[in-house]
Formats: sequence, C-alpha cells, structure tokens
Amino acid sequence: MSFPPSGESVMSDSPSAPGRRRGGVLFPTMVILAVLVIAFSSFAGFYSDVLWFRSVNFSSVFTTQLLTRVGLFFSFGLVLAFVVLLNAWIAYRIRPVFRGLSLEQQNLDRYRVALDPFRRVILIAAAVGLLLIGGTSAATQWGTYLLWRNGVDFGKTDPQFGRDISFFTFDLPWYRFLLGFGFAVLILSILLALVVHYIYGGIRLQTPGERFTPAATAHISVLLGVFMLLKAVAYWFDRFQLAVTPNSLFTGLNFAQVNA
Repeated sequence: MSFPPSGESVMSDSPSAPGRRRGGVLFPTMVILAVLVIAFSSFAGFYSDVLWFRSVNFSSVFTTQLLTRVGLFFSFGLVLAFVVLLNAWIAYRIRPVFRGLSLEQQNLDRYRVALDPFRRVILIAAAVGLLLIGGTSAATQWGTYLLWRNGVDFGKTDPQFGRDISFFTFDLPWYRFLLGFGFAVLILSILLALVVHYIYGGIRLQTPGERFTPAATAHISVLLGVFMLLKAVAYWFDRFQLAVTPNSLFTGLNFAQVNA
C-alpha cells in the first residue's frame, strides 16, 4: 500500500471542480435570464395595450382581438401538428418487416437503433414545434379572419366575375391564407413521410430492386394527389386575385388577362 507524498493533494482534479460547477450553472442561469427578459418585455407590451384600450373605452375590441388570436393559434396549430404527425405515424406503421441486408440498410439500422429509445420524446418535441409554427402563422392573420367573419355586401357587382366587390375585400384574402396553410401542411407531411419511409426501409435509394415499397408508393401518391387537387383550387382562386393585382397603370385586369 502506497501513500501520496506529503503536501500532495489526494484529489488532483479538485481545484478544477469549482470551475466546472460554475460552468455548469452559468448556462442554465443565462437561459433563465433570457426567458425572463423575453417574458417581461412581452408582458409589458401586452399590459400597455390593455391600459390603452381601457383608456379609450374599447376593452371589448382588445378582448375580441385576443380571443381570436388564441383561437386561431390553437386551432390551426393543432391541425398542422395532427395532420403532419398522422402521416409520419402512417409511414411508420406501414414500414416493411424485411428491409434487406444491403450496406444502406445496415447504416440506417444505426439510426433506427439510436432513434427508437427516444421516439416518444421526438414525437412530443415535433408536436410542440409544429403547434408553435402553425399557431403563430395563423394568429398573425386575426385581422384577415375577422374581416372574413364580419364582412357584408357592398351592393356593387364586379363586372368581370359577377361577384359582389365585398368578396375581394373580405373573403379572398382569407381563402388565400387557407390555401397557403393547406400547402404548408401537405409539404411538411410529404417531407416527414419521406424521411420516415427512408429511415424504416420503405424507400431504398441504393438497394437493388424496387426503390419504393407498394405501401410507401400508395402513401406518397395519395399525398401528392391531394396536393395537386389543392393546386387546382389555388389556380381557380388566382383568377379573382387578378382583379386586385396592381399593374403599371391601374389595379385590376388588363385586356390580355380578360381575353387570354
């Protein structure tokens, strides 16, 4: 049995331990401070709006605006998260049982083994992220939604399409937002479905034989078909957008757009 020389510390790394503890505490502290600063600034802006609307006796306007934003945030955020993750779940459920013994599949096995223990955590994180993305984009359209919800007829008809002019003011902007949101949902669904199919063997880019399994082909084909149908609807609405598009001399349809 040997003992350290006199004066030598038994724990040679003990002087660096306080430094490691300080470094481990510093990052969470900075994150908490950043969150507090953001929360305080957001609350300050919110509370100043409350005071201003109260001062002009329009608290009901502020309440309507707030409830509309919250409703749009959760409704559209949940729709985006549900549809995208549903397609990812479908891709996972229809994964092939036998994936082959190619080098590509052996490399993907490492990713599958690494991902499977954290599948639930990844699912929750993806759901929260999609909820925030979809909800934030929809909440910014509260004014467009309220115009569509409370629009009234102008009593004057558009000469080209025979629609009341209120359609171009109240309805068309909201319909275009819905189309854009639908495209975002489908594009994210297709991308995530392709990733899941590839990781779990439904798509084989380097393996000899079929590149797509029949189940993966059917799934992606349905999504692409819905995308094309939505694109056709968007083309139909693009006609009306021409009536409010600025040209070099005026706003509206020119001779070529009317007759082409």
